[in-house]
Amino acid sequence: MHIVSNKCFKLDTSLTIRKFYAAANAIYSHTKYLQELPRLSLFGSFTLPVLTYGFDGLLMSLTDLNKLNVCCNSVCRKIFGMHMWDSVKCVQLYCERLDLIRIVHKRNLDLFSGLFHTSNCVIRECIGLLRRSRRFKNLCNEYDVVICSESLGYNVFDRFRIICGNYSFVFCLSVCLPACHVHQSWNWVTGSLGQWVIWVICLGWVTGSSL
Repeated sequence: MHIVSNKCFKLDTSLTIRKFYAAANAIYSHTKYLQELPRLSLFGSFTLPVLTYGFDGLLMSLTDLNKLNVCCNSVCRKIFGMHMWDSVKCVQLYCERLDLIRIVHKRNLDLFSGLFHTSNCVIRECIGLLRRSRRFKNLCNEYDVVICSESLGYNVFDRFRIICGNYSFVFCLSVCLPACHVHQSWNWVTGSLGQWVIWVICLGWVTGSSL
């Protein structure tokens, strides 16, 4: 990671991405006969620190985070044999893992929450300046952060679960609704009862409940 000379704070992550893919290819070539979850654990242990090193105290732009998130998603697709256009959010959720954006944000919040306990007057002054920054306010709004006198209250995993649930609902509609147009000759599909059945199926898919 290199800091680029610019009018605003900017990072060059190209070297970090190359190192990540080099480590990922090395692990992938030596774990051909390993199952998916142990493979995913190895990638998380040996390649994820390459991407996230030094990011705990940096409030990175969403553009930089998305570039790094693409790397992690590509590895996840490779492990589970998915297509490049397939989303891996639900796979990460079911494996009880976060995507890279949420991982970096959680580390940011963990660090800032720890700094709230400090008695150092200089760090407290820096925290006061941080709380007035636009990126910190956006981070707090994203995860409904509760700012107390000496700590931060947040739950990144719950927010990620909501995002995955919304994606599953949209994906379900994109699959079910075109099917309704194909079978328009069936009255029970085009009727109000058929529409209610489709919505109940979509809701059951999102919430994980069985009909």
